[in-house]
Amino acid sequence: MVRTAIQYAADGSLFTLLSVIDGVASVTDEPGALELYHVHDGTRSRLNDPDGDFLYDIFNTVA
Repeated sequence: MVRTAIQYAADGSLFTLLSVIDGVASVTDEPGALELYHVHDGTRSRLNDPDGDFLYDIFNTVA
């Protein structure tokens, strides 16, 4: 039962973090956006593209 509770808390925390990174949830009242990039050999790819899939949806698909 403890393992299940820990897993539930971890999943919920990660889901909330990804929601903030996606811009669906906010941690402040001020406007702004978090942008997450992967950089390799001088090429930047935005991982939380507002026109792409939400990171929390991808997490829910594989979790």
